[in-house]
Amino acid sequence: MLYLRSVKIRNFRQLRNIDVDFGVDNRKPLTVIRAENRTGKTTFLTALSWALFGDNALKSRREYRMH
Repeated sequence: MLYLRSVKIRNFRQLRNIDVDFGVDNRKPLTVIRAENRTGKTTFLTALSWALFGDNALKSRREYRMH
């Protein structure tokens, strides 16, 4: 089984420098991402999906094209 311990996102859309440590304690195996509107929560999930599943995870490949 795959466990993500942390993720680092650099320069993905408006996310410039994000480090997230995920909960890995068996008693508390949940990580909650919460913040104000328009701060990048959905972009964070999109970046994570792209990292795990590649271009097929993106709705519009042109929108997130990497240079």
